[in-house]
Amino acid sequence: MIELSDAGLKFIEGWEGYEKKLPDGRCRSYRDKINGKLDIWTCGYGCTEGVTGDTVWTQEEADAAFRRELRKHIDAVARMVTVEINQNEADALISMSYNIGSGGLSKSTVIRKLNAGDRQGAATAMLAWNKFGGKPVKGLTARRHAEAALFLTPVEGEPDDQMPQTVTQPPAVSTGATVTAATVGTTSIAALASAPPDISAISSWQSAVETLMNAATFFASKPMAIAGVLVCIGGLYLWHKAQET
Repeated sequence: MIELSDAGLKFIEGWEGYEKKLPDGRCRSYRDKINGKLDIWTCGYGCTEGVTGDTVWTQEEADAAFRRELRKHIDAVARMVTVEINQNEADALISMSYNIGSGGLSKSTVIRKLNAGDRQGAATAMLAWNKFGGKPVKGLTARRHAEAALFLTPVEGEPDDQMPQTVTQPPAVSTGATVTAATVGTTSIAALASAPPDISAISSWQSAVETLMNAATFFASKPMAIAGVLVCIGGLYLWHKAQET
C-alpha cells in the first residue's frame, strides 16, 4: 500500500512553502508569472483546487486543503504504479505528482519505465519535467533533481546493489507537461538536488598517467636517450659509493 511518509510530507511542504502569508498568519491566493506566462491561482502549500483570486485561508484551512490535495495524489500514484516500490520512491513520485499533476505523471516516461522495471530510466526521465511555458525553470530543475535523488536513495535495510545511485542529465526534451501549483519552490531543500561529482582527484591521476605514457613513448622512440639515462644513473651510483668510502 502506497502512503506518504512524514519525511515525504516535510519534503513537499519545503518545496511548496506557505504562500502568500499575511501579517495575521493567514494566507491569500496568488499567481506567479514564470517565463512570461501566468500560473493558475494558488494558495497555501501550493493548493489549486477551488482557489480563486479572492481566496484567503487561515493556517488551519491551508493545512486541511494541503492534506486533501495530497490524498488525491497519493491515491493516484497508487493506481498508476504497478510494481512494488519503497518509501523513498513513493515520496518522490507523490511530490512530483503534486507539482505537475497526476494526469501528466500517469502518462509520462517516468511511470512507463518504472513499471517496466527500469528505475534508473525512471529517475532520469524525471529531470525532463523542468519547464514552464516551454522553457526550463531553475526552481523546477532543482526540484526534479531533488526528487530523482530521493527516488534513488535506498531505504534502511535495502541492499545498495539493488538500487541505481546516479542520475544522468537527459538531453533537452519537450515533455508537453503543464506544471501547476507552486511551481518554483524556494527553500533550502534545493540543496538535496544532485551535485556534480568532485573529479579533481581523478584529473590528477589522469595527468600523472598521461605524463608517464608520454615519457614511455619518447624513450621507446629514442634508444640512445635510454642509454644516456642509464649511463647517468650508473655514474651517480658510482659517485655515491665513492663518497661512502
